Order: sequence, then structure tokens, then C-alpha cells
Amino acid sequence: MAGEAGLSVPLTLTAKSVEEAVGRAWEVGFPAVFKPVDGVGCEGVSVARGEDDVRGAAELASAASGTGEILVQEYVKGVDASASLIVGDDEATPLTLNAQMILIGEDGRIRYGGGYLPLKHGLEKEALKAAEKAALQIPGLKGYVGVDLVLSRRGVFIMEVNPRLTTSYLGVREVVEGNIAGFIFDSCLRGVTPGRVVVRGGAAFRKTSTREVCDWEVSINERHRFIVCRGGSIDEALVKAGIRPRRANL
Repeated sequence: MAGEAGLSVPLTLTAKSVEEAVGRAWEVGFPAVFKPVDGVGCEGVSVARGEDDVRGAAELASAASGTGEILVQEYVKGVDASASLIVGDDEATPLTLNAQMILIGEDGRIRYGGGYLPLKHGLEKEALKAAEKAALQIPGLKGYVGVDLVLSRRGVFIMEVNPRLTTSYLGVREVVEGNIAGFIFDSCLRGVTPGRVVVRGGAAFRKTSTREVCDWEVSINERHRFIVCRGGSIDEALVKAGIRPRRANL
């Protein structure tokens, strides 16, 4: 659907079994990304860099999928990002462009480490427009929507559309002025969006397994705990969250 709308999307194939997914890898080419069709938070997602990695990646994705179905996807190199939107009947209002901290281990497994916002990038305007256009292609989609993107040398690629509150909301609520719950209510029941929003300061959130000093902490579930920090700028928020080291006074 996104491709038909003139948006760039990675080559993505579906497979109903591990064996089928193994065969799909050669159609996509290497490196190839394997992910569960209904996953969240990068669970079960990995990169197969060559044929020796394919079966393990397919089995990991299948085990994490509620249906066993797997997506085999072209790997797009670039800046991992997402856009947070409020979607109404015929319009969508971008809230923020967010950086996603995606970590790839030596075993090829992809892990989500958190993020920060708003993301400043040369493709920012293009990214928000692409996310808005992608969301409006889906009939009946309303409310808070997250669109995963990769900002690459080939332009903006649409990776996924998430019809729900995403983890980036932890930062969005810290920097967007206004009642986001009210925005969601109006978009779902009245079909209208706020038109434009004011964003002040910056926010950063980092996945953690320990108790830390921060502005506040949230546990999505027993395996997903985040610390969240707000600052007058993105740099300040990153330092407070421990994502960027504090600069020494010279």
C-alpha cells in the first residue's frame, strides 16, 4: 500500500513457516531481517548476514510470533527513527520525529535500547510528510499512531505503521504542549486533529534493568523498564539519561 502511494518501502516477504522463511532469504538478499509478523519491541528480530545465519534467525522470529508467521525483509542502512502522529478522518498531525536506539549484537539479534526526541535531521520534513502520507493510506486508522522509519542515503523508508501508543510516547508527553489524551479523543470520536503542536525542550528514555536516579521511571512489563529524562534541550536530556556523557568543564 505504501509503495503504491509513492513511498519507499523495503522489499518484504511473508512466510508461514521456518522452512518457507529460509527460502525467502535468497529472494530478499543479504543481509536480511527476520521478524515476527506481530512482534513488538524488537523481540524475535534479527539480521542474517549470510546463509549460515538464516535458520537461526527464522526460528527466533517464529518463536516470538503469536501465529508463527514471519516477515523476511530487506535490510536498509541508515538512521533508525519513528514519527508520532495524531490521525483523524482526512488529516494527520505530526507530533515529533524520534530517534530510535537500535542495537545489533554480534549474534545478529536486534535490541531496542530506547530513544530521544525531537530528532533533528536533514530529512526531517520529508520523514514527517512520508509518515503522514503512510498513515492516511490505511482506512479507518485514527488516534495516536507511530510510524517506524529509516532515514537513508536513498531517502526515507517506511518500515512499519503501529496503530497504538508506542514507546516513544514516553518522550512525546514530556515535550509536546497540550493535552495529548484530548488530541486522541478528538481524533477518534470527531475525526479532527490539532493541526499543529508546540514542542519545547528535549526528552530521552533508556531501557534499564536497574533502579537509577532519573526524572521518572516506567515499567511497561517485567522485561521492559525505562528511565525517562527531560531537558531544556536534547543534549541536556541525553546527558541526564546517561546516553551521552557529561562534558568536562574546561
